[in-house]
Amino acid sequence: MPNLISDKAEDKNALIILDFDHTLFASNSTEMFIQNCEPSFLISLIDFIARHLIPWKIFGLPHYYRLRDYACCSTIAILTPWNIFLWRRRAPSIFEKFNSRVVSNAFSEGDIQRTIIASFGICWIIKPLLKGSRWQSARLIATPAIASLGFFSLGKLKLVQMVLPDEATKNSTCITDSLDDQDLLQFVRNGLLIDPQGDDRKSSHKLYLPMRYTIAAKYPKLYVVDQLFFVDILISIAAIGYNFSSFLQAFLIVPWLIISVMCIYELGYYENDMTAALKEIHPSVTPQVKEYKNYPIKINAWLWASGLGTIGIIIGSSCDIIRANFILSEVIWIIALLAIRTIFYFYNMLPINLRVYLYPFLQATKYLSVFLLIAPTFAGLTLVFSQISQMSFRYYLYRNGMNNSLYNRDVLRLIFFIICAVCLAAYVDYSTNDNFSFFICGGFAFARLLKKPILRYAAINKI
Repeated sequence: MPNLISDKAEDKNALIILDFDHTLFASNSTEMFIQNCEPSFLISLIDFIARHLIPWKIFGLPHYYRLRDYACCSTIAILTPWNIFLWRRRAPSIFEKFNSRVVSNAFSEGDIQRTIIASFGICWIIKPLLKGSRWQSARLIATPAIASLGFFSLGKLKLVQMVLPDEATKNSTCITDSLDDQDLLQFVRNGLLIDPQGDDRKSSHKLYLPMRYTIAAKYPKLYVVDQLFFVDILISIAAIGYNFSSFLQAFLIVPWLIISVMCIYELGYYENDMTAALKEIHPSVTPQVKEYKNYPIKINAWLWASGLGTIGIIIGSSCDIIRANFILSEVIWIIALLAIRTIFYFYNMLPINLRVYLYPFLQATKYLSVFLLIAPTFAGLTLVFSQISQMSFRYYLYRNGMNNSLYNRDVLRLIFFIICAVCLAAYVDYSTNDNFSFFICGGFAFARLLKKPILRYAAINKI
């Protein structure tokens, strides 16, 4: 690398076109900007909506991610304009830290004067990074603050040709780490493809969002979505629906409360992977765990859990489903979250062979927290007990080295539900409301049996 200029750029009057991200800058300027913005909870939401919820591929652009990142950063600048000034202040020191010494040291002052930095990064993000450095005088070609949709379909060659004449471009030397710049590499006189500089730093590793760690590093995405929205939330809704009206109202309340619970639950997952798993001979952790070593979950999980729980309590009180006053409900909820955290902490500290005894209580906390605010029906308790029983049974098999995949969780849940319902029928006098709740809870247990046939049909028909 130290000789790359002398070896490649023989003509001392020819231009040098230098890529920025992971070439001169040993990181990604867009990701670095996003993770340095404040407040983090608002930036997390903007980042999640702009980069993960919106289906950018529908625009048919070959490099749709450029439009995605541009939209995200522009939204941040519009909604939180103070971050533009914060970035201008922080950027020079960030560049000093992440400036690729290997690349930078290969350039003399004369080389820099004939260098053009060409990047699809955003101009108002890159310029502050270069300010005050020896690269400040280098010409910059990057994504402008206002860009047309067609701009994001350009290749690097077209980007450069918007500013430079073809002859100057053709006689130049191009240095980049990305094969996305292949059109430019093939067009110039000297093209040099180098190894990417620095690590692949993602803003998602620094911005907390409920269930982000669980999906990225703990369990498969589809499993988490299914377990959260179509099991835990639906079970809790069914458990407190004593009539049709309360059943519908529960859809407005329960998701906030369950996701609040799962914020603290996820904190236990994180603790388990980072510390408790080290006690195991064959820990069940994914390679992605190490990417979240400095994930800011410890405080943010509590902030989000408290906020989401408060929203659920406000809605529940306005619907008159939560009968306790607001302050008492808040106190109850915080105590419930503290209990979950405490149980999960002791669970993580226990030897592996003893965890099976605490596991049922850990599973129960997800539902009992909601029940402290909203009373469940007999059918709801039956369904929850069935869910805890099947989870605990499969966990016992797993911890004892047996194949728990032989036992379908939905079938087990239904079996436990039927057994419990029959036993209760012999001792409990049911009211008309109980008929509705048993219909809802039993319907859920039977409906879950359709999951595998539906997934199989979707796979066969490529839906």
